[in-house]
Amino acid sequence: MLSLPAAIESAISSIRSSFLRSILTMLGIVIGITSVIVMNSFGTGLQDLVLKQLKTYDDTLIMVVAQAPAKAGQTLSQPGSLRDSDLSTLSRAVPEVDQVGAQVREAVKLTKEDRHYNSVVLGIDESFFEMSKWHIADGRPLEKSEIASGAKVVLLGATVRDKLFGDRQAVGEKIRVNGTPMVVAGVLESKGAGVGMDQDDIVLAPLNAVRRRIFGDFASDLTSDSLQAVWVTFKSRGDTAERIEAIERVLDRRHTVSDDRSRPYTVISMTEQLRNYQKAFGAFSIALAGIASISLIVGGIGIMNIMLVNVSERKREIGLRMAIGASSSAIRRQFLTEAAIMCVIAGMVGVLAGCAIVLGLQSALPEWPISIACDSVLLGLGVSCATGVLFGILPAIKASRLPPVAALRYE
Repeated sequence: MLSLPAAIESAISSIRSSFLRSILTMLGIVIGITSVIVMNSFGTGLQDLVLKQLKTYDDTLIMVVAQAPAKAGQTLSQPGSLRDSDLSTLSRAVPEVDQVGAQVREAVKLTKEDRHYNSVVLGIDESFFEMSKWHIADGRPLEKSEIASGAKVVLLGATVRDKLFGDRQAVGEKIRVNGTPMVVAGVLESKGAGVGMDQDDIVLAPLNAVRRRIFGDFASDLTSDSLQAVWVTFKSRGDTAERIEAIERVLDRRHTVSDDRSRPYTVISMTEQLRNYQKAFGAFSIALAGIASISLIVGGIGIMNIMLVNVSERKREIGLRMAIGASSSAIRRQFLTEAAIMCVIAGMVGVLAGCAIVLGLQSALPEWPISIACDSVLLGLGVSCATGVLFGILPAIKASRLPPVAALRYE
């Protein structure tokens, strides 16, 4: 009876005897495993990025986003019908409300001496930092009195700081926001790239400063009390659907909304957004696995083909072994071992190639959301072993059923 070490040694010897043919046969498995690792690494990196971004907000947060038909030449400014008075109404009428905050968001041109940069200014109130969990890297946050009075102070995102100041100190310096002089109070801690945007490419300013000073003279849609978004957080976790319905009922009464289609706002839950992203990434992972499995199936068919050829070429060897007492199970074990060894080697090469590609992309394109997924590495090796066994069964059975006398007569 052929022992496992002897079967492995025999398998390696067989692969070496037809080295080029074995390499070409294993190529399908190598490509399949490499594809699994690279694509799953992209998927994992993107998923981690999105989930990290969403988790920077309060987990009870619900956002009310204003909607209005965009006008010619209009980009970010769509304030809709939300007003300052909606904040106090929501605080009183919706149960379990902890905080209610407001925002406006506008495209701006920033100027510092001879440097110019186009970015986005976010007008915030005093609840913003607690709701969004932003932190200050340099300088100080906006004070309550500055937010209340609409003072000419701003906080810069890391990208904006780099574009306007480079290596120079930014805190305490003056910049112009759409021509309005503003003092830099601080620099925000970097959050990195988000989904389709750079989270550090932003300027924070008091809400009233944005509405009345920066855009008060020439933004007809952005009035002194208009809002683009209202943030609502709650004292504890609860039924998100019920809370959304409660917010919609209150605002519908205030804005005399008759049906869902005429609502001038959309209510979004961060919890629901998180669930939707997780579902989307789950479907994305399944799709990637399906695409990569095509290469594995092709590679498995190649393995089965070469093993069937090996059976035909080694009939005399099989007949001789069976004539001196080798059992059918020993013959099956030998050919299954050869197929498995071939797939394991291909799997290891595929893992190394996939990891090398991912590391190379990380080094060349650090801004891309990509990271090596350990589960895809283990999955790749496991699938390669399974492929060898699955596609090696038929050749192994065929070899074990050869009549010894007929095999010995094979020329």
